[in-house]
Amino acid sequence: MSKRYTLLLSFILLMFLLLYAILSYYSRLATDDYYFIWDLQRIGIWQSLYEHYIEWSGRFSAGFVADVFYKNFGHNQKYYNLYPLISLFLLASGIYSALINITSYFNIVISKFYIIYSTTLFIALFFFLSFDIGESWFWYCSLCTYLWSIIVFIWGIALILSRRSHFIIYPLIFICFLYIGGASEFNSAIFSLLFLAVFAFQWKKRRNISTLFSNSVFRKLLMAFITLEISFFILLIAPGNYARDLLFPHHQFFFSFFLVTKSIVKFLVLYLPFKIPYIIAFSFPFCIIGHEISGRRSINFSFKAFKQITYGLIAVLLIFWFLVAYVMVEAGPPRVLILVSFLLTIYFSGSFFFLGYANKVNQKQYRIIKLSSIIIGFAVMFFHLYDQYSIAKSYSIANDERIAFITKLNDTVTKDTLVSLKPLPKSGMLYSSEISSDTTHFTNMELRIGYNLKYHVISEKK
Repeated sequence: MSKRYTLLLSFILLMFLLLYAILSYYSRLATDDYYFIWDLQRIGIWQSLYEHYIEWSGRFSAGFVADVFYKNFGHNQKYYNLYPLISLFLLASGIYSALINITSYFNIVISKFYIIYSTTLFIALFFFLSFDIGESWFWYCSLCTYLWSIIVFIWGIALILSRRSHFIIYPLIFICFLYIGGASEFNSAIFSLLFLAVFAFQWKKRRNISTLFSNSVFRKLLMAFITLEISFFILLIAPGNYARDLLFPHHQFFFSFFLVTKSIVKFLVLYLPFKIPYIIAFSFPFCIIGHEISGRRSINFSFKAFKQITYGLIAVLLIFWFLVAYVMVEAGPPRVLILVSFLLTIYFSGSFFFLGYANKVNQKQYRIIKLSSIIIGFAVMFFHLYDQYSIAKSYSIANDERIAFITKLNDTVTKDTLVSLKPLPKSGMLYSSEISSDTTHFTNMELRIGYNLKYHVISEKK
């Protein structure tokens, strides 16, 4: 990349990191966070895990990690501001390690300079392709279940493809896939499907058991798959899953296809068109990186393979949407759909990388790609920095004032009463902790038990 393009792209990526830091700093506890804090203060980590497994959910690994945070942080907000930053660090280091090992495995020569750029671009694209940024990245109670299972999967792939033969590799792979299987039903199901696809491809390619097992990567893949399935099975048999399932409407196999169709329409009309600027800004540079490291050599690029990957992605997304529709009898909340964002990020970044790596774009097109990525990148980042700083700051100040008010009032109230609170301003990219005008709404009840309030609270209607 030219020095000028590198500097401009670096500035855009630094603006993204600044935006993420600002949002992390102004993120606040919300809804279910209060419930888990109260629950852990009441019965502790192990009893809480047991009761949730029996009465609500089998997500034992994600539940344990989340409980550790809640137990140690309590109501101390400044510690929770580190939570999204920890997620970012784990994601960045995992992607960096995975890219190092993937390029080494496929004999692609690439400098650490380009690995760092690719890592940051991938994270930025993943971030902006999320269906709801606040719910997926800054709602503390959802992080360990959805985002972290993807982060740990990335680390697991990095370990599987590692050329190191250190004895600690296998225990780490075991821990990674034990966590994934016990963190999210939908993510585990799709990751299991991807494993089976890889096994089928390897068998078709070699058709020899002894040859397969002589390959260290295959052995690690097999161990990861077995661990994932055992952990996934422990999650699925939890009595809490079946108790919670009673709260959903009756599952209907054929009605689920209607919900899948609805998801596809929403994806094509309400989601994808609005993500085009981010795809241009953060996936186009992968084309430049691919072109630079190819050394302008003529490299074979199979459009047949590209079409097969595209069809494979579509098939995986359809299966995922069907699973969500059948289990939840709805299109699914945004935090569940973060796996779709992750797969799309891999698809777009990988496609543009290999387009540049195979030199399938002429010089005029490269100039257009460079110019458009810089212009749109600057435009979206300047807009979000200006917009989200003021929104997030106002929201966090109002939220802090509310918490200070209700906790102080709790010291003076002597009888059960109803307190009406000033509505919170909009939260922008953050997940809002706003409550309802109905005292029986779960957000109101969780805020009340989270701070052990002696009175009921509602939010005034705007």
